[in-house]
Amino acid sequence: MSMLKVTALVFLGVLGGCASVWERGFEARAGVVRKPLDDEVAVEIRQAPWARVEQALVELSEMWEQSDEPYEQWPEERKREADAKLLRALQVTDPPESVEIVGRSSFKTTDRIRPHDGRLARFARQIGADRAIWASRYVGKSDRVESRPVHSTGYRRVTYYDRRADKYRTRYEYDDWTTYVPVVVSADETAWVVYFLRRR
Repeated sequence: MSMLKVTALVFLGVLGGCASVWERGFEARAGVVRKPLDDEVAVEIRQAPWARVEQALVELSEMWEQSDEPYEQWPEERKREADAKLLRALQVTDPPESVEIVGRSSFKTTDRIRPHDGRLARFARQIGADRAIWASRYVGKSDRVESRPVHSTGYRRVTYYDRRADKYRTRYEYDDWTTYVPVVVSADETAWVVYFLRRR
């Protein structure tokens, strides 16, 4: 799928798995060679205003919808125009021809996300990007399942083996214990999008 089509779908879907949220939601740009960067390479992580990014995505979607040709057949000049529009929305001040769009991640989550905790930069290096520019916005409440502790006290039945009598016996012991039970809670949900870029 082309980057233009992917950006138009930024609000859709939550992807699962055990990888980081950045990796689970990642869509590479077709035709881009992703060569990992060295660990010493600094990755710029910064935020862009959601309203700017959202407006650019709407305009890009309209360009695609109004075109009589699929994105893949667009002339290079028109593709560069679309890229320049997105880069302006991301407040990239470099000339558009000097910046390559590697891909993007998008997802919605009720988890607390910290873009500067190192995981985003690490993933950016893995895919050959030296910049990751993100935007987010609150989208409302969503249900999530959490494990909550329930503390109990009382007498519990204990079965043990009595070696002298060579048989199992039962006794009741007073004790306290904790059981974790699943509970559905309402939590704030946030939509995220991050674009991965590299200097040519």
